Formats: sequence, C-alpha cells, structure tokens
Amino acid sequence: RQRLLNASLRACAAVICLAESNRETLLDKTGLPPDRIRTAQLGVDDSFFSPNDVKEDDYVLAVGFDPARDYATFMKAIAELPYRAIVVARPRNLEGVSVPENVEVRLDASFVELRDLYGRARCVVIPTRHEDFPFGGDTSGVTSLLEAMAMAKPVVISERRTLRDYVVDGESAMIVPAEDQAGMRDAIA
Repeated sequence: RQRLLNASLRACAAVICLAESNRETLLDKTGLPPDRIRTAQLGVDDSFFSPNDVKEDDYVLAVGFDPARDYATFMKAIAELPYRAIVVARPRNLEGVSVPENVEVRLDASFVELRDLYGRARCVVIPTRHEDFPFGGDTSGVTSLLEAMAMAKPVVISERRTLRDYVVDGESAMIVPAEDQAGMRDAIA
C-alpha cells in the first residue's frame, strides 16, 4: 500500500497540501523533492460568510461534519456551563454521544442556515480529536474555522498542527488541547 502511494505521488507533477505540517510529513515519508510538494492554504467565500447586522443571540455554536469532530468532549464541557449551545453536525457525528439539556442539535443545516447561526452566535467551538485519530481529514476543522473567522466570531478550537498555519493562539482563536474537557470548558467560559 505504501509503495503504491509513493509511486502515485512520484508520478505527480506536484502535490498540494493544505498546511505546512502536512507538507513536512509528506516530505519525510516520501523523500520527494521539496519543490514538488507545495502548500496552498484553504480559503472560504468571505462575500458569503461575512458579518451582518443580525442581532447576536446568547448561544455557543459548535459546528462540523468531519468524522474527527469530538462532540463527546464538547457536550461534557458545555453541560458544566450556564450557556445554551447549538450543534450543527451529521447524525454519524453524534452516535453514542449524550446530548445535555442546554444543547440543541441541528442536523445537516444548509449553508444559509449555517451562516445565520454563525452570525448570531456568541462564539464558535470546533472540537476535534487528536491528530492520530484514525478517521476524518488531517485538516479537520479548518473550513469551519475560516467560516467563523470570516464571520468575525471568537473561536475555540482543539489543537492540531495543521491549524497553526491559520491561527495564532489567543489572537485569532483560542486553542485548547484535543479531547480536554476542562480546557474546552474554561476557553468557552
């Protein structure tokens, strides 16, 4: 499997990574020449995801469909806080997860609904699992992060090396250790 992957990568004129840490990992694992592996950061449509004049509501928004989302930790953290929360996810993201009374779940929201939820949220939380979690994208959380930032919302996000290309801890987002319930609770508060 690894030989097939390496052969496929060698046949490419270039490989594009969404974060510098992905590029470094790929360079280490494949031995490809550095000029063949490039980084191009992800972006979002900031004309669609832009702050609006909608009155801010009093809820925390957690969002994301990637299988590496960690809604179990988020639910435990938010259950300890006196805040209302809305979670936008897919059913598979919430399998086996206990939803506390202060959390409303919205499954498969449209982009317009999601944009409106971002606009009214007090803050956005993007909980992800550790980087070695076997499912989900290696840049899990980046799209939601960029959408929330484009909407000018404070963001709490779980630590992932790939996010370091996109945020400065304490400036553009608050980064908490992955799967850290107390850290997430304190950052939300």
